[in-house]
Amino acid sequence: IFNTSPDFDEERTRYQVQHIAGATGTRYRPPACSTMATYGNCPGEDARCRRIRHPLSYYEWALRSRSQAGD
Repeated sequence: IFNTSPDFDEERTRYQVQHIAGATGTRYRPPACSTMATYGNCPGEDARCRRIRHPLSYYEWALRSRSQAGD
C-alpha cells in the first residue's frame, strides 16, 4: 500500500506500523470525547454519550448494561 510513494522505505514503514500496533511496548489510548468532537470524529451523541467523558467509558457502560440484562 505504501510502496508507491517515491520516498518509500520498507524498513522505516515496518517499524512505524509495528510501533503503532504496540509491538514495541508503546500503548496508545483513544482521545477524549471532547477531542473527538473537536476534530469531527464523534459519530453522534446519545443519552449515554452525554453522561461520559471518554469513549472507552461508553463501551464499558454498554458491556455492563448488556451483562446485567443477561443475568
